[in-house]
Amino acid sequence: MAPTMAPVEAKEIKLIGAWPQGITITDWQEAAMIAKMNELSAGSLDIGRVAGPAEVHQAEQAEAVRQNIYQMVHTASAYFRELTQLPNVEAWVGGAPVATRESCGLEDIFREIYDESIGIYYLGPSAYRSSAHIYLSELANEDRSTVDLTGLKLRGHALYQGGTEALGGSIVNMPSSDVYTGVQRGVIEGSIAGGDWMYARDVKWDEIMNFVYNVNLDNESGHVYVNKSTWLGMTKQQQDAMYNGLVVTFEELEPELAARKAEALATLEERGVEVITPPDAEIARVQGLWLEKNVPSVLTGDPDGPRVLTALQCIWKEVGLVVNL
Repeated sequence: MAPTMAPVEAKEIKLIGAWPQGITITDWQEAAMIAKMNELSAGSLDIGRVAGPAEVHQAEQAEAVRQNIYQMVHTASAYFRELTQLPNVEAWVGGAPVATRESCGLEDIFREIYDESIGIYYLGPSAYRSSAHIYLSELANEDRSTVDLTGLKLRGHALYQGGTEALGGSIVNMPSSDVYTGVQRGVIEGSIAGGDWMYARDVKWDEIMNFVYNVNLDNESGHVYVNKSTWLGMTKQQQDAMYNGLVVTFEELEPELAARKAEALATLEERGVEVITPPDAEIARVQGLWLEKNVPSVLTGDPDGPRVLTALQCIWKEVGLVVNL
């Protein structure tokens, strides 16, 4: 009689998320990603979200993963940009599939950077095609045919600075959680934020913002990082389950994403936020300006900037995006 094999215990992976529960990116997208990874592992992984920004500040979560307090983090690289701003260029790949980003070498560059800078493994982008938008409590002027930020202070990542200044505004560096009180106190007049309109709806910005420009400024990606020793200790099957779960999830969610975006925008409008849709020519001008001013501000002066630009140009060619730098 053949001996009975003992069941293999699933490898526990504790995930910390950059965003709180109760919003779309956490409750829908991140939850689906975790479920898909566990499913593809065929029971060999037990990934679960155990903490968020209330437990560890967004800027300190990568270090917590390096120390193996948590084994995995779903975040945005902009939250710890003192290490490198380069992964922020994921926002400017025109929503290119992850396979295209990989074939053009962009993802391997980021893996090298994070391995060298803090010793964590960069798994890849959570490519949820989340556009950033400009939300305002007041307008610079009443001309709705142009996007004018003259004299306005907006909360946003440093990678938005070049484009914001080109439109007449300025960037104030503060956590997204401080936007509500920042507008109330008059510290800022608005915010540039991703998450499409779903994030703004979820955190009730309709209570402080009166306007939003219906201009998609980029196609953002989140990022997933894994503790290095944890990653190296996995089997190939477990590594594949984690990577493929990341990529497949956001491809599978995309058909539903458009409907969720439209619903969120309609909700903001119902709650009194004026949605300003400029003429097509103005939208094209702003989107072109956004890339032309922001991309150099991230790449210039960084020793890895030239090879990241080469990878970006490869991606732009593949997706048919014309960028004048």
